[in-house]
Amino acid sequence: MPGAVLAQSRGTNDIKGDIKTVSNETFIALNSNGFFVVEPKNGQADGDGTFAGTNFYTRRGDFEIDKDGLLVNGAGYYLKGLAIDPATGNVSGSAPAVIKLSNAFLPAQQTTRINYRANLPQLPKTDAYKASVPNSELMRAGDYLPSTFTPARSTSTRVFTTDPTDLVGESPDHCDQRHRLQLQFLLRRCRRSARQ
Repeated sequence: MPGAVLAQSRGTNDIKGDIKTVSNETFIALNSNGFFVVEPKNGQADGDGTFAGTNFYTRRGDFEIDKDGLLVNGAGYYLKGLAIDPATGNVSGSAPAVIKLSNAFLPAQQTTRINYRANLPQLPKTDAYKASVPNSELMRAGDYLPSTFTPARSTSTRVFTTDPTDLVGESPDHCDQRHRLQLQFLLRRCRRSARQ
């Protein structure tokens, strides 16, 4: 019939499904009202899939990597996204294109900064710690050296001994001052012995 019109309805399902943990690292779930932009292949050229550039929308996120490195869901639609400028990390386009993953190794980059955080105990319990002795948890020069210490490259036969228990029971101020003096003394003796 010329000039006939056929009415047809198209339903849009935007109801969220249950989100569950799966072992496949490429499965994606949307926890919002958005959609994935996808597109089906429309043919092959030189062994690669071709696409018409038409955008479709879906919430189906069971994407797998195919033999060409493209993310395809169980319905045969390929995931699309916007290009990212590698230098700035910003979006560099406005037209989505099919996402292709590369298995190539990334070039090595020298580390220039490390951010490190740690939780320290309120009271570090060293080997010398005794709950009844104030400041026994503090490190002393003797904790850093063996009980007998001979400086490297020394021709001297002198041996320096340190006893970490000689500071126990003293006031904190006197203990800190004595600790600094003892450490300075040991360092001077080591330097002198190394020069001889």
